[in-house]
Parts: sequence; structure tokens; C-alpha cells
Amino acid sequence: LEADLAETMPFVAAIAGKDQQTQWEGKLTARGKFVTTGPRSDLSGQGRVDDLVIKAKKLTHREGSVEFAQKIQLDNSSDTVRIEKVSVKSRSITAAASGTISDVHETANFDLTGEHQANWDRIMQVVHTLAPATKDMVQVAGKSSGRFSLKGPANQPQLTPAYRGLQGEAQMGWDSADVYGLALGEVALRPRLADAQITLPQTAVAASGGRIIIGGKLDLAGDAPVLKIPGTVKILDRVPITDKLSRELISRLNPVMTVDSTLTGKISLETSDISWPMGEDGLNDASGSGRVEMIDIVVNPQGPLKLLLDLAGLGGPGRTTLRVEGMSFVIRDGRVWYDDLSLRLIDGTGLDFAGSVGLDDTVDLTVYVPVTPALLERIGVRIGADEYLRLLGGVRVPIPIRGTRKMPIIDFSKIKLTDLLRLPGGQKGKGRDNKQVEEQIKREVERQIEGILRGVLEDVLK
Repeated sequence: LEADLAETMPFVAAIAGKDQQTQWEGKLTARGKFVTTGPRSDLSGQGRVDDLVIKAKKLTHREGSVEFAQKIQLDNSSDTVRIEKVSVKSRSITAAASGTISDVHETANFDLTGEHQANWDRIMQVVHTLAPATKDMVQVAGKSSGRFSLKGPANQPQLTPAYRGLQGEAQMGWDSADVYGLALGEVALRPRLADAQITLPQTAVAASGGRIIIGGKLDLAGDAPVLKIPGTVKILDRVPITDKLSRELISRLNPVMTVDSTLTGKISLETSDISWPMGEDGLNDASGSGRVEMIDIVVNPQGPLKLLLDLAGLGGPGRTTLRVEGMSFVIRDGRVWYDDLSLRLIDGTGLDFAGSVGLDDTVDLTVYVPVTPALLERIGVRIGADEYLRLLGGVRVPIPIRGTRKMPIIDFSKIKLTDLLRLPGGQKGKGRDNKQVEEQIKREVERQIEGILRGVLEDVLK
């Protein structure tokens, strides 16, 4: 048998009554033997596909050559398929399996075992082709090998999904990996399939001097898979903050800290009962909570962070040491919410943040900044600034932050002078109401204007 997959696969899809979502190209060459004796049929053969190309949407993967072989017996009298051997071999993966599938036309009860060998370097090329965003996030190296099994009924229409009764187990691992710039050590994993869930038992992995926990469940029972990490798990434990980790994790909590700025230090992340639907359509249903701790943080502030530090009177040349006080967060309504993130200098002064960052990358945060000459000048106060500073000592001004995770915008237009007088704190709270404060500032402004006019008049008369 010889066939061109580009011409054959549309015909196969039409026979199956399905739209062809993926395009296949390559030259199929196969030979085999099919012998029928009474209710039993024996099928054996082998073949290969040369120059295999798989296209999905705008993505293209070139696998090269794939070899396959099979020796199968079909027994209609017992409605059973006996697989003496089925194997596939490519540059990415080699696998072979044997066993039986009984009650084929009803429950399709599997009892298969096999073994595999995987080349992670080749597999990651496939992953990065099909999901380009992962190229800068994950890289796995080395080889993986082990046994796998698949047992149980794959078709029970009374259950959802119908394959809920299937159970499986596999052995896999890697020699080394790089995740968000963290160098991960060698690891062995044993994922399991049961009750339409793939469970990966929690496994501690060394990560650039710290530790991460890999593990969780992928629930396949619904319309879309849902990643679940039940209970309280310290996913990151004092791992170094890399540029990639800063961009992909910390920016989802507070993009002001990461846009144009560089961070060094260590981070720990603890999560509780995470539920994360896979795919953009289900992100509003994501839920869970957690806490972030950042240790020994040194920042080279640029962009929005430098602007805020300068306005707070905390700016300075070069790198700055910050004490980041722990942040507890909640995931709900498609956003990550918190109200207790503080950035402090050694003397205790600093910035406070509250609000949320959306899983769609939208930003709705508020930063609280102390009243300083730089802040008053920024919002247009040039006369009477000294009186404002005296009366509003200790007040922290809320400034909205909008925009997106990659481009947060500090919205100074929302700050009004009258709003400053209504803020809690400062000397205005010491037995005086806002009207009294406004009158005092008005008198101070008038005094300063009078002084300016007098000076101008004297210059003219000279």
C-alpha cells in the first residue's frame, strides 16, 4: 500500500463524518497480511510514513519519519481484540503495547501494558511548535523511559465521560529541565488515570538552590479540563527570582514591580485549593487562594515603579533594597485579589498596594503614596503646597492604576485637591473639620499670591 496523506486524510475524515481539523502530509508505505478463519481474523504488517508534516491552524510540525508495526487478532465469537504487539517509532517517542480489548462493541474493556522511550529534546520542539508561548517558559532535556498500563471499560454511556472507568499508570521523568529560568534537577514521576482524572503525586524537585513541588490533578470530566491542586501546598520554596519568573508570575500579582524594572531575590508561593480551567473561556471560574513571600529583594527601579518611588520621596540612583511584606491573595471572578502588598525601604517608609489583576491581564489596582512636595507638584499644587504638607502629614493618597499587565497606567487625573482634604489622617483630624482646613489653606494661598504680586509691583516701580 502506498498513499499520499494530504490526499487520503480528507477522504478518511469524510467517511468518519467529521471535519478535518488537522492536516497531515507525508508518504505512507505499508505492507501486511489479513487472514480470516471462521470468526477469527489475523492482521499483521508494518509500514512507515516519510516526511510527516502535521498542520494545525497556523502551526506546522515536521516529524520526519515514523515507523509502525502491528500483530492483531480479531475474534468475533468473543467480541475481543487480542494485540500481540503494536509499536510506533519516531524521533520523538518509541512505544510498544500488548494485551486485549474485550467486549469491543459494548464497553470496550481494555487490558493493555507496554513500555515507552521519549526524547525530551524532540518532544519540546513539538510542544514549542504547537504552543509557541511555552518556548520561553519550559525546556526539558534528556530521555524518559518506563512502563505504562491501561485497564478498564472505555465506553460506559451511563457515565460522564463514557471512559470514566478507565484506569492507567505510567512512569516518566527527565534528566534536567528549565522552567521560567529555574534549573530543575532530575526527577521521576508516576502519573495515574482514574475516575476521569490524571493525578500526578506531589514530588519535590530541587530548583536553583530552592525547591518546587510538582503535582496535582487534571480533571477531564467536564467540557474542558480543569487543573486542581487540592489542600495547601508550598509550590515554590525560596527559589531565585529570574527575569522569566518576574515577567510571568510576579507581574500577574503586581505589574508595577516588573515593567521596565529588574528584581533579584527569592520568592515562596503557597496555594490553597486551586481550581484552574484550561482554556480562556473558563478563567472566570478559576478559584483558590494563597500567599506570596519575597525575601532579600533588590530592585533596579525603572518605569512606573521609579515614578512612584520618586513621588513618595523614596527614589534614588541605582539599585534599591526593598522589604516586601507578604501578600495574601484570593482568585475569584477571573481576577487575583489582594489588599496587603507593601514595599518598604529600610527605614520603613514605602508604598502600599491593593486591588486586583485580571487573568485577562487587565489591571485594577490602587497604590497608596505619602503626601510629598513631588506628589503635590505632580497633581498641580504649586501655591499653598507647604500648608498642604503641614496639614496632611501622615496622609497616604490613593492613586488608581489601570491599563494592562504589560502596560500599567498610573492615573493621576483621578486625584482631586478636595479629595485630599477628606482623607483620614493628618492634622485635619485633630478637632477640625474639612471646611476649617479648606479655609486655612485658602488664606495661606491668598497670602502667598499677595506676596508674589507685591514682589512684581516692587520690581515694576524700581
